[in-house]
Amino acid sequence: MTDQQIDAYHHSRSFQFKNKRVEEEFNTWIASLNRLQISAVSFLTGTLYMIYSLLDHYVAPPEIVPMMTTIHLYLIAPVLFLISLLSYLKKFPELTTTLLLLAPIGAAVGNLIIVANVENPATYLTELYLILFWTFTVSGLRLLQATVSAFSTFTVVFISTFFLFPLTPELFIMHFFWMFSAFSFGLLGAFLLERSNKRVFLNHEQLERLAVTDKLTGLFNRTRLDE
Repeated sequence: MTDQQIDAYHHSRSFQFKNKRVEEEFNTWIASLNRLQISAVSFLTGTLYMIYSLLDHYVAPPEIVPMMTTIHLYLIAPVLFLISLLSYLKKFPELTTTLLLLAPIGAAVGNLIIVANVENPATYLTELYLILFWTFTVSGLRLLQATVSAFSTFTVVFISTFFLFPLTPELFIMHFFWMFSAFSFGLLGAFLLERSNKRVFLNHEQLERLAVTDKLTGLFNRTRLDE
């Protein structure tokens, strides 16, 4: 990567690479870094959902515990463990990304089914805010991917809580506010992380270039020639 390409990025207000080859190199670089994050975060989240299914027996009405166990323990957790395994093994990357995109939406739908069957939905609505924040900040999805997944989740939740499983006006207002807040903070965090990653990539490329070239002539140095 040349100094001109680096300068062009640093002086760009869009924080985007204008060179397609550089963008492709960055995508390859960030994908390799995200694999471990996706695997670890998905495994941890699946484990937490298993713990959640145990808590259901203590806090939920007995008549809906089987349904909650099915959603948390037999549906959501296995999908997350599958994502973790696929990412760790570096197999089927497109399938892994697709499942990761759909997982927050599926978790939100499961939560809405529970909310529709309890007398005090406020106890369970907080999971939705965490889902949005999780999607943006720790899931391992890129900015555009996370935005699509989170916006789809937000839309499904809004339509469901307004039309299908209507909440009281007071609860809906506060629920919508916290949904919007979680989405806003998550989007901002994901944007800043994406920008930071691109700058780290550029610095890495610049240092790598300096390590193998002669500063005076710009030619490969002895170390690179030996390689």
